[in-house]
Amino acid sequence: MMIRLVLLLILCGITISTFSQSLFESSFSSAGSTDEKKFELFGYVKSSAFSDFEESKFIAAETALKLETKKGKYGNAFIEARYQKFLSHIEDQDKSDELYLREAYCNLTFHDFDFRIGQQIIVWGRADGFNPTNNITPFDMTVFSSDEDDRRRENFVFQTIYNFYPFKVELDWVPIYRASKLPIDNIQMNNIAWGANDFPSLETDNSSYGIKLDLEKPAIDASVSFFNGYYKMPSIEWNHQPGNTEVYLNAFRTSIIGADFSTVTGKYGLRGEFAYSIPDDKTHNQQFIPSKQLEYTLGFDREWGNFSLIAQYIGKYIIDFSDDTPTPSNVFQATLAHYNQLLFAQTDEITHSVSLRPAANLLHETLSIEMLSLANCTTEEFYFKPLVEYQVSDNIALNVGAQLYYGPDATMFGLLEKQINAGFAEVKINF
Repeated sequence: MMIRLVLLLILCGITISTFSQSLFESSFSSAGSTDEKKFELFGYVKSSAFSDFEESKFIAAETALKLETKKGKYGNAFIEARYQKFLSHIEDQDKSDELYLREAYCNLTFHDFDFRIGQQIIVWGRADGFNPTNNITPFDMTVFSSDEDDRRRENFVFQTIYNFYPFKVELDWVPIYRASKLPIDNIQMNNIAWGANDFPSLETDNSSYGIKLDLEKPAIDASVSFFNGYYKMPSIEWNHQPGNTEVYLNAFRTSIIGADFSTVTGKYGLRGEFAYSIPDDKTHNQQFIPSKQLEYTLGFDREWGNFSLIAQYIGKYIIDFSDDTPTPSNVFQATLAHYNQLLFAQTDEITHSVSLRPAANLLHETLSIEMLSLANCTTEEFYFKPLVEYQVSDNIALNVGAQLYYGPDATMFGLLEKQINAGFAEVKINF
């Protein structure tokens, strides 16, 4: 059944892609010249199937339509709309057919100032995939996709950039809080019910902001940053009343000082990223707030012909760490505190992790193979993502791979292992 579905979606995608390309080229140009286009329309059609050895985890068809207007003297606009049709998904996970705006923003330029206003994705940091300074954009771990970028969640942001070479200053104001998402709603806590999330309302005092100073030179790129606002990962709270106890997600404010760099020495690229987090322990009605912490990532990359490697050391130090054993009368609160420690990776005072991403481009760069892996040497958690992509043509790609989490039962990866481990196959047609 799954094979027939994938083949059907491939045929539909090829038909749509061919028809759309000819239609767009004839309809959106003036006098038949692509140089006179007022805007460009492009996108993709994708079919995906994720499954473990026992059952289908996720089967869906997705299309994205992107429109970008021609850059004028004072700016332009961009919009990306996506539609997902779900045929199967994880049991008890809230997934329904969805049409949504991935991004929709306006770019404005006045002399040395650039403004971007609207729904957008902003990524801070120069490390590979593990970015402690990336505090503006939340993520969604319930997303099934071969593309790691699909796990980033968009935010409505007012962004201002002032350019004065070789520096630039970026200011981001986020008026609406949006939380990161983990598949934790399925966690059973002695039949305790999950209540409605308690997230900040749309008020000026509840907004977040970030400021970043970038240095961009041929020999080195670097930045220092500061974030103040509600942290992208909420904590688990509880509300106890006689005869009724429920848990829910609540956000807390934090301040984060960050820095990163990337440079080249000889044949090696070097990169690093650092972040010092200071949660606000006076956040209203917040019971479980993580401790202050220092995160750091150091790595290198190197190419040997068609082969490349990115290797990184990822560390974390918890300031004022405490592992006091709770009293029996505090068992339920201790359970919630433990789950919060898992969410914020604060179960140990110091953690040491290593990530590797070897990759190879073969068959005249039509076949790419890579293996992203992460090993937490402290908690004995592991993550593997093998990925093979074959470029059938300039606009058709086939992907096969897997996302695999492993860890002891009392760890975050141990929870994710039971929820989202799966092999996958995808067909993607760009137009």
